[in-house]
Amino acid sequence: MSRIPLITQKDQLAPEFHDHYDRLAARRGSIVGPFRLLLHNPELAVRAGDIGAYLRFDGALPREVAEIVILTAAREMDARYVWGDHTLLGRQAGVREACIQAIGNTPTGGETKGLTPEEAEIVEYVQELVRTQRVSDAKVQALEARFGVEGLVELTATIAYYRMLACVLNTCQIDADPGKDILPNS
Repeated sequence: MSRIPLITQKDQLAPEFHDHYDRLAARRGSIVGPFRLLLHNPELAVRAGDIGAYLRFDGALPREVAEIVILTAAREMDARYVWGDHTLLGRQAGVREACIQAIGNTPTGGETKGLTPEEAEIVEYVQELVRTQRVSDAKVQALEARFGVEGLVELTATIAYYRMLACVLNTCQIDADPGKDILPNS
C-alpha cells in the first residue's frame, strides 16, 4: 500500500490540472505507476512524462538496449514496480530471457553471469554508475564506440530517469502490480 494516496482519476486533481492528466494518459494509455504519485505535483509529472516518453518511445537507442539499461537500473535500485513492468517490455523488445534472469539474479555487488559480452558491457556500465556515481574511461569509450556520443548520453540519462522513478516508487512503497514479475532477492 502506498504511503501517499495514488491519483487514479482526473477528478482527484484541481480542474486547472485536468489537461496535465489527459496529456500523460494519452501518451501511455492510462495513468500508471510513478505518475499516480507524481501527479501530486502535476507540472513535475508532465515534465517527467515528456522525458520518459522520449526515452521509451522516441529515443535513439535500440529498444532492446534501453530495456537492458532500465532492468539493470531497477535491479540496482530495488525498484520492484519498474522491474515488474519492464520484464514484459524487455521481452517484447527482444531482450533474451537469460539476460533478464541474469540481471534479476545479480544481487547488488554481485557478478553478472549468463550475459553476452554486449549485454555485460551495458549492465556493468549501469552498475558502476549507480554504485559509484562515476564510470571508468574504458566503459565510457566502449559504449561511445558502440552507440556514439548521442547514444551514450541517452543511455546515461535513461539510468538517471529510472533512478528518479525508483526513488519516488520506493519512498512510497509501490511494488509490482499483481501478476507482474517479482524482482528476485528483494
